[in-house]
Amino acid sequence: GWNVWQTGEVLTFTSVLAPFTYPREYVQIGTTEPWISGASAAPLRLLYGDELALSPTGRTPARVTQIATLDDEAGQDGLNGAVPAAPATGITRAGPGFAALSADRALEAMSGLARWIGVRSEAVSGAGLGELGEGQPWANFLRARDQLIAEMAPYGRTGQFDVATIMHGAGDDSPTYEADMMALASQITAAGARQINVFAPGGTSERGDYASALATVEAFRNRGAFPMRIVAPLYPCARTGVATIAADDMTRLAELDALCAADPAWLPPLAFQASRTGNIVTIDFETMFGHHLINPTTGFSYSSAAVTGVQVVNDPTINAFTRVQVTLASAVAGTIRYAINPAGPAAGDLRDDWSSPSITGGNLYRYALPFEFEV
Repeated sequence: GWNVWQTGEVLTFTSVLAPFTYPREYVQIGTTEPWISGASAAPLRLLYGDELALSPTGRTPARVTQIATLDDEAGQDGLNGAVPAAPATGITRAGPGFAALSADRALEAMSGLARWIGVRSEAVSGAGLGELGEGQPWANFLRARDQLIAEMAPYGRTGQFDVATIMHGAGDDSPTYEADMMALASQITAAGARQINVFAPGGTSERGDYASALATVEAFRNRGAFPMRIVAPLYPCARTGVATIAADDMTRLAELDALCAADPAWLPPLAFQASRTGNIVTIDFETMFGHHLINPTTGFSYSSAAVTGVQVVNDPTINAFTRVQVTLASAVAGTIRYAINPAGPAAGDLRDDWSSPSITGGNLYRYALPFEFEV
């Protein structure tokens, strides 16, 4: 390093450190890791949920000198609802994990001064939404926020609670799931989060029709003033266990989380009404402005007749391909469902025409949210 000076505890110097191949300014306290210098505001991203959020990504973020987590031996993974053994002794670099990969994708898209992002997960295996809103899990969530802010202060950084991501509902059939989600969103809003990102559960590898799937979408519809955004549904994700998301899919979800956090208009295709005339069911969707639906091949079911065809058609009211027509084998009243399958894992491939390259080597897509209508 060169251009070295010290102010209080903080050593400032210029060096060439990975992943960069050119000189940057860094700051360091004692023998801890050096961090890239830059903007004083440091957004915080906290992941909160059940065993779904414990699924590993298997990937390490590239911008390791900008993504920090608590140095308390629990690290980025959190305490899983347990009482912390000791307070954090500082910050350390975040390794593989959902929150770190979301931060990495966010940093990739940022312009201007380099930023730090603080990350932490508090995923509590088997916890219901009500349990996440109280007791030790909630205390750990607030502790992560407060200690990340406190441990960044000696570096001259101001931690700001940016995004809380809820990934929950692996096999939750609670009749109060929507109300519990709204209550938790209220608490997180009061805790200072700029935005709350949620994922629509897709059940487990054994069942796809848990109440949590539709209740999460309904909570989003009824969010009111809460800064809630729905990132993506989980039904397209492969499973490596009953409630464990495959690593590449978990990585893609983290990337989608970052894109949703940066775009206040983000919206997966959302069905808002359905009607039936004879054996034709018509379903209308809200999509992000300027995007249309892509013809699906799977995911639709009907309670009273076989589905013989599904296609995207133009909605003449708005002159956009945001309408789906489902053809039935017979004209009979029933329930039309998408990505809700009581006999096995929920599945479907309805999406809009947006895509983006993923660090996994594939593409990111914005799949439609699950729904159910009586027609």
